[in-house]
Amino acid sequence: MARWAILVAASGAVLLLGLSSISLIHHLDAGSDEPVVRSGRDVALAARAALSATVKRKERRVESGQPYGGAARGVAAKGEALTLVADSLVGSGAVAQLQRAVPREVEQISVRNEPERSCHTMPDTELPGDVVLWGEDHRAPSAEACCAACEKHSGCNTWVWCANSTQCGAKFQQCWLKTRKRPWEDIDVLSGLSFWTSGVMEHPPAQVAAAAILADETHHLRLLTADGAIRLRLREEAAPASAAWVGAVLKALATKGDTAAELAAPLPDEAHPVRDGTRFYRAEPVPPHWADPRWPDSWNGGRWGPPYSLLQGHMRPKGVQVPAAGMDRSQAAHPVIRRGMVAWAGGAQGPDFFIALAKHPEWGNGHTVWAEVLPSDMAVVDAIMRRPLRVSNWGSINATELVTPMPFVVVPAAMSAEERNLTAISRRA
Repeated sequence: MARWAILVAASGAVLLLGLSSISLIHHLDAGSDEPVVRSGRDVALAARAALSATVKRKERRVESGQPYGGAARGVAAKGEALTLVADSLVGSGAVAQLQRAVPREVEQISVRNEPERSCHTMPDTELPGDVVLWGEDHRAPSAEACCAACEKHSGCNTWVWCANSTQCGAKFQQCWLKTRKRPWEDIDVLSGLSFWTSGVMEHPPAQVAAAAILADETHHLRLLTADGAIRLRLREEAAPASAAWVGAVLKALATKGDTAAELAAPLPDEAHPVRDGTRFYRAEPVPPHWADPRWPDSWNGGRWGPPYSLLQGHMRPKGVQVPAAGMDRSQAAHPVIRRGMVAWAGGAQGPDFFIALAKHPEWGNGHTVWAEVLPSDMAVVDAIMRRPLRVSNWGSINATELVTPMPFVVVPAAMSAEERNLTAISRRA
């Protein structure tokens, strides 16, 4: 069955909406120039309930073969807010709400028919995935032939083909057929970094090319440093074992009963630098040539460092004893790492961790990502990176360290300064 899409041209912005994956609503707010703002599941459910009757009617007319009737004006009147809510966001609390996406009348709505599957060819890109047909024993004369093989093979939604005879060598014309649960995930990070050619059979999710998106301030804990607080949002669904370990640390700290003074942001001490407990100790800046395909594809003097684009620290507070974190084995727990993601270091399960300062496709899916830094708080991370650094030999690599380690205190998101003071008073009483 063909898939319908709506192309909306409004005030110069173009939106391509896949009806199978996205709902389109407009909130009427005739008495105000500001859009109606709701949050979380309420917005997602409202989106489905308020889908424009005009759009529905025109969709039915197109499906029945009736003429569309030209441009539809007045579908979104001035003073409305256009909200796009992906089905996958329902129940997750995450909402993509466009502010002033359609400040004037919608100029045109057209409907067109797209094929159910397409090659979506991406040169210079090697996509990961579970192999359903090994390329060592399967070759194709062209990218189109490799795509056709994927279309015919049950379970295949991603294909990878080696096109350049010089760079591919013995792998020339190998056609690997793969499957990925979310085939379009991380493509922006992976594209343009390889001599392979890849494609995805499924249509991409809806892309929003319009005004600012409301920031999601949801977070679960804070790392208090001398340069400011770093708020972390746990990936509870993707990495539940790691999230549970962090929760156990927070619970142990609450039981330990630290005072308000002990929970203040500690200062780095050059004379007596901290060597244990919660601290940042490794700070690898982002080199100018990071991810540059003109540089060798290596981490030893190539496009992936050194330095290595991360801030590394230790997450177990001094005096806190909690069992080691369990393994998070799902694909969702091991995405391709991008700026702001928080992952366990060394491919282990903690307590050493790092905050990525840039994308890291060179690591593939080798690290458990258990949290994300709120985007606005990456300024604090960047401030720590501006402190004095030195290069030390760690055996297999030359690592860049903070001259004076930066200690931090772990506190739950819900604990305000007032709450900490009340806790301290109640304990003294």
